Amino acid sequence: MALNKKMLRAIADNPEQYREAMLSKHQADIVKLIEVSVTMTTRDLATMKNVSVQNGSQQLRILWRKGYLKREELVDESGGLYHQYYSAI
Repeated sequence: MALNKKMLRAIADNPEQYREAMLSKHQADIVKLIEVSVTMTTRDLATMKNVSVQNGSQQLRILWRKGYLKREELVDESGGLYHQYYSAI
């Protein structure tokens, strides 16, 4: 896929911002999964992608910090807190 001149100019003028916004294939898959699922918790992601809860939490947090996800802090039945993520794009 060829990029248009306007996009190429924006990348050339702001390489650090574009590098920060780039996603790995794994991260792009997570964003697509959340778009289909509507919402997702760390445990949901860990189960779906067969990764540890800690790894799932880290991946979702990275995507949230990059601006691809929004999150809501909820209280579970035991009184603990957890985040529910949904697409920001």
